[in-house]
Amino acid sequence: MRRSALTMPTPPSFSLFLVPKRPAFTWGSMVHDCCLATNALTGDTFEEHLRSRTNRIVYAQMIRECLAAFSVAAQRGTWVPDNGGSCAIPLSVLELLLCLPTPLFAPLSWIIFRSAPGAGSPAQADLHARRKTHAAWALEELLGVGKKYDVKMAAVGRVHELLLAAVQEKNGAPCIPPADILRGIDANFDSTTQLLRVIFLSMAAVLGVFLVGIVINVALPRDVPTF
Repeated sequence: MRRSALTMPTPPSFSLFLVPKRPAFTWGSMVHDCCLATNALTGDTFEEHLRSRTNRIVYAQMIRECLAAFSVAAQRGTWVPDNGGSCAIPLSVLELLLCLPTPLFAPLSWIIFRSAPGAGSPAQADLHARRKTHAAWALEELLGVGKKYDVKMAAVGRVHELLLAAVQEKNGAPCIPPADILRGIDANFDSTTQLLRVIFLSMAAVLGVFLVGIVINVALPRDVPTF
């Protein structure tokens, strides 16, 4: 019986047999590196790129679409792309954190992404050098998974389209405003909203316990030592 195309220890019914053979960490790196393509389009440094919540929203939506496509391909099983070689935070958690307000995301950004100060992505360097870029090929491969399993990937498709146009124009990084990239993409914030709700409820619970402790400490009578 033929092994899974992703060479993972999954049942023979695993349906990715027509997808080029790549291990989970290769697919995970391709999904994780979607931000390299968006950075090539905006033309800013990678640090500036991640400080923009609009950029992070586009990136998070690309991750969601890719995970949805792989979930269908894996027949809703436990197989997921592994980005452990790129980041210690799994993709399913990363997409939640990306949409957080910038003040909440900023302390985490240096842990999630590390880049040389003032540097852009390799894909951006490719555009400046008038070269084709690996990022466009990676997005095409991810779109192929979505097409095969009938999963809409509007964000990945839009970034891929803009990146191909930039490669063909050979004018360097096009410096497209993040809002223009986001236009036409129906970003879903449900998962991040749920995360924020959990964070705030947890903070409220901790604060409540702290206040109850103060009230008890003040209200209960104390034994006063006599001399």
